[in-house]
Amino acid sequence: MRVIGLSILLVLAWANLVGAQEPAHDPMRDAVGNAIRNSMPAEYRIGREDTLRISANDGALPTLTVHVRPDGTISLPLLADVPAAGFTAAELSDVLTTKLRAFIPNPRPSVIVLDQRSVRP
Repeated sequence: MRVIGLSILLVLAWANLVGAQEPAHDPMRDAVGNAIRNSMPAEYRIGREDTLRISANDGALPTLTVHVRPDGTISLPLLADVPAAGFTAAELSDVLTTKLRAFIPNPRPSVIVLDQRSVRP
């Protein structure tokens, strides 16, 4: 009886110890993550002379690096000139999805701003 009681006590103590452990925090990783989050505007609008990467995760489109021209447009295969300046990356992705449906059954393009040249310090 004592052995069973002691075993239960050890199991409970071990469970409490395991449950009480918190994941180790890496101060450097936290500082870098905070710096990146603080440096990027929440709703960055694409501007003239920015550089974008446009891709599709299903391979339906080639990955392209495009520059926003001074008139605010980008040139893409199949679509020719597409207005880009003034949109967020998510909004431009929606525009491209709508336009690409004429050529691709279920397009899912993603837009990433690689270089923000329209924002000058």
